[in-house]
Amino acid sequence: MFEKNEALEKDLVKLAEDLSGRLWAVHRNDLTGPKLIMPVKRDATTRVSEQESKILLCGLLESSQWHYSIETPTLKTYVQKGKTPQSARCDVSLYESRDANRRMVNIELKAHNCTEENIRKDLEKLLREGIPGLWFHTLAAADMTTINSLFKKFRDAFLKEKKHLGESSQFIVFAFCILDPANTIIGILRINGTAGDVISRIDRTFIASSISPRVADPWQHFALEGQGNVATSQEGISLNGNSAPRGSRESELVFCPEIDPATFLHLSIRGNSYRLRRFNRGDHCSFMAPGATTLEELRAEYEYKYSMATTSSDRMHNLDNGPSYWEQRIKELNRLHGLS
Repeated sequence: MFEKNEALEKDLVKLAEDLSGRLWAVHRNDLTGPKLIMPVKRDATTRVSEQESKILLCGLLESSQWHYSIETPTLKTYVQKGKTPQSARCDVSLYESRDANRRMVNIELKAHNCTEENIRKDLEKLLREGIPGLWFHTLAAADMTTINSLFKKFRDAFLKEKKHLGESSQFIVFAFCILDPANTIIGILRINGTAGDVISRIDRTFIASSISPRVADPWQHFALEGQGNVATSQEGISLNGNSAPRGSRESELVFCPEIDPATFLHLSIRGNSYRLRRFNRGDHCSFMAPGATTLEELRAEYEYKYSMATTSSDRMHNLDNGPSYWEQRIKELNRLHGLS
């Protein structure tokens, strides 16, 4: 059973990673990404919701080994509205075969820094249904204040469901997909043992400061490097990273007003050398910022207002031979941040 659970955990982490990659591509209008568009609201802002996750997830599942259902009726009854117990719904459920009586995983999709009660209701379903779960949560933008606020709601919501903890040997994979800057935070919470054991794990997991790559703690945590392998802690939250070791980041997209206040720049890093390239003026000008010979010195000398890692999809496009991709990428990034 342990080996089967371990394999399933890896499958769900990979599914969350792939879904994040597709969401990032949709968010930045990647010409090589899905055709799904995030619509514009009346106030000219982009609508971000869990519906995009559901559509993209179903697309991924169509090319996977899984069978799936949507809006799956729960096996147990719940009193989440009114006073009459009734079936609830799980957003998506996974099956190993077409046997609809043998569901393997329930998936809940959420968006934004939602209320504690919204979190509690969906946690109750994942806990009481008694099978492994995946919680995929989309955030249009987030900083440590957002994460702190959201994680506190999770801790409080779990405490309200204390009576349902420790009842099974299931687990829940939690994935928080941040669109701007592109990061995915993934962790696994195991529900086995006593309620006290599980609460201790919850306390260790949903502590926002533990996800900072600068904080020493028992877990492995990494800053986003792209859409490579996910570095996942056994009991805790980690940042999505690739196989490159920390300190050897491949490339970034940065906005540094001191260097150029009109556009994002592409920062290529090879060992201790760097190159900053501009793509918004048609000249694809490469230039070196003076006064720094290492990345650390560059960071100390120039203030980056925004910085985000390039994705594996980005890195498929050669900087010299495929400038049109980067012109479009930088143009969209500038638009999102009000630079054009």
